[in-house]
Amino acid sequence: MNLIVKASSFALEAHKGQKRKYTGKDYIEHPVRVANSIAKHELKSKELIAAAYLHDVVEDCDVNPSVILKEFGPLVAYFVMGVTNPSKIIPSHTMYRHRRKKIDFLHVKSFGRECCVLKLIDRLDNLNELEYKYNPGFVDKYITESYMLIDIIGKFDINIFNQIIDRIQYLKESKDD
Repeated sequence: MNLIVKASSFALEAHKGQKRKYTGKDYIEHPVRVANSIAKHELKSKELIAAAYLHDVVEDCDVNPSVILKEFGPLVAYFVMGVTNPSKIIPSHTMYRHRRKKIDFLHVKSFGRECCVLKLIDRLDNLNELEYKYNPGFVDKYITESYMLIDIIGKFDINIFNQIIDRIQYLKESKDD
């Protein structure tokens, strides 16, 4: 089976029944959008597109990383683990969120440009779904973390960096409406 088709099918099954936290939409729509964005990016490869479909299955679906390695190979597993937040899989509940996020963003940076671009596209897609009406406190926190993320890895794709800045600006302007 084609790697991308296999990854999309796997993600669909793994995210079955899951809904996005604030919108209530089917969760699978998010990895599909991220994969579509990666497919249009200059760094696109079948492995990176497959990883885009799978980027949340370890964190959000309790899929063991060894399953990704076995089913999709070392490069897809490398990309997936590069964008998987270590704070989600290693107990770090005693650490403040700000510190956990910094560790997560430095982690993805250590995996190289492809993982950084995937993480930036993931972040942009998440920002595009956010609205202040859902949870203003969380949106403010997510904006602050987005600034931290682009400070650490934004240089890996200036176009996505600028899109994130534009979306944050839009969100801030909409806060007062």
